[in-house]
Amino acid sequence: MKFKAYGICLYKKTKHDIKILLCKGFDSNKKWGFVKGTWEAWESNQDCAIREFYEETSIKIDKQYLQNFFYQENDYKDIGIFW
Repeated sequence: MKFKAYGICLYKKTKHDIKILLCKGFDSNKKWGFVKGTWEAWESNQDCAIREFYEETSIKIDKQYLQNFFYQENDYKDIGIFW
């Protein structure tokens, strides 16, 4: 079975730089990445990204701020990231 996951790249842009919020995975490889989680059939991809982001960070994001989207298809899991 192929999974889909959606998440959010939260960033802060200033005059001199851009800061990006990453999280460290808790599985065996402990890789750094964007906050994301598995899509449920009853929700839209944006709703999934917002729900997962809130569950993992306690930060509420409004849909209006999800303006850009990147999608990557993989063998095991397809991943979509909003920013």
